[in-house]
Amino acid sequence: ESANNQWQKAIKKIFSTQDMGHSFLNLVNMVNKSLIVEVEKSVRVTEDIIIDLSKEKKELTDLWAIWNYKVNQVKPIKQQCWIFKEQLKKTTLGLEILQDAFRLAAIVDLGSDLHIILELQKTLNQKKPQFQQLNAELEYMVKLLELLSQEGFSGKENSKRISELIHLHQMIKDTMREYDNVFNKTVQFHHVKKELECLSKSGELDIPEINESPEDVHCAKAHLVNAQEKHAWIRHLYRLALTQGACIVSAVQQPNHLNLSVNNLKRELARLEFDSISWSSKAEKYEEELSRNFQHCAAHEEINELRESFKDLKKKFNNLKFNYTKKTERARNLKVLKIQIQQVDTCAEKIQILKKKMVNLENKVIDSVANPADAKGKVLLGSVSELQKQLSDFGKVVEDYKQNLDLVEHLQQMMEECQFWFEDASATVFRVHKYSSECKTREAIESLYKQFSKFIEPTVPQQEEKIQEITELAKRLYGIEEGKKYAQKTISKYKEVLNSIDELCRSLRQLKEIQV
Repeated sequence: ESANNQWQKAIKKIFSTQDMGHSFLNLVNMVNKSLIVEVEKSVRVTEDIIIDLSKEKKELTDLWAIWNYKVNQVKPIKQQCWIFKEQLKKTTLGLEILQDAFRLAAIVDLGSDLHIILELQKTLNQKKPQFQQLNAELEYMVKLLELLSQEGFSGKENSKRISELIHLHQMIKDTMREYDNVFNKTVQFHHVKKELECLSKSGELDIPEINESPEDVHCAKAHLVNAQEKHAWIRHLYRLALTQGACIVSAVQQPNHLNLSVNNLKRELARLEFDSISWSSKAEKYEEELSRNFQHCAAHEEINELRESFKDLKKKFNNLKFNYTKKTERARNLKVLKIQIQQVDTCAEKIQILKKKMVNLENKVIDSVANPADAKGKVLLGSVSELQKQLSDFGKVVEDYKQNLDLVEHLQQMMEECQFWFEDASATVFRVHKYSSECKTREAIESLYKQFSKFIEPTVPQQEEKIQEITELAKRLYGIEEGKKYAQKTISKYKEVLNSIDELCRSLRQLKEIQV
């Protein structure tokens, strides 16, 4: 008897632990999916524990049956059979009483008061320990019959009764599971419906009118995000209520032993579905309006940012231009000029970047405008167009200045090339004049003259053209009078070099005539 009590206690502890696990899993299924993900590991652990406990319970029951069988082996076989049959009668009676307990006196509509459903669920939970005990007894008898059969105990009649008992047990188990499933879903349905009713009474389901649009983009975004989060939760509640309600209706309408009705529940579902569609339509329009407000604010802020970028770029360009202009003519050498051109090129690249951003912004504004009569959209498009025009005009100014610098660079390069020719020609004249003083014969002077002419004569027409081009380009860049002044130094130097060449040629001809 002491061992039997210990076995009963162990079985009860196993069932109690399993019940806690099932309760936890039912609670998890009642929350939204995002929370289920957070406790997913705990769910898997709980499910594994329940499975392991079922295995341990089966092993413990088998051990208990084997131990009892060995203890009773000293008794006559007839007495053992009588004990088995009495246990069979007791378990059968217990299952039949339990089966009658699940036959509800009247049909219960699951759409009725939640209190009635909770009372039925409470009654079901109170019957679970009794069923679990009978389940353990049945497993015990199945194992015991197996052991008795090995000793020659005739088990045809008992095997038949055991089979009938197993069938009855399975019917009760299925009924309990169906009731449990339906009651859990019904309780959840009523809780969700109650939450929706509370939200409705508190005005949380009301969709406010948008009288003023926030000018600050952060404020507009906060309004949109808050509304989306709130509406997402309400949509989840409606969806959960409708889904659970549909599952309940489907479960009750299946062939089963449940004495339940869903007539009121169907009417509740129809009302909830109508409310859900009506509320969702208003909520979507409200979110669309908030989204447009946010897009307008974001576009307005982006326009301001682009306008500030444009002003900053324009200021930097004007400073760059002014600082270069105030330099002296000597300070504006070719090296400094190239640096200036690079900086202007960078400015032009930034203008192109701003233009691309303006095009993208314009497309976004056009897409966000709900209809052509949208006043806010027209204002934004007007601001974008105005800024695009200013940017385009500024781009032309920068391009003109860049072209001017390119011409100045070309002018300075030609002047440097001329200067190089001046220096080279002057050095050549000096060397030839020096060599001529060392020539002692007419042939030597004639050879020197030919070499000098061969070197210098082809370059003179080229320099003549270059001087002409320098003069024309200087007039184009600085005006006729200023251009002449700018090119005068180069022209004078050119004439000076030509004079030195002519002077050397005359000197060589005279020297040739003097020599014998």
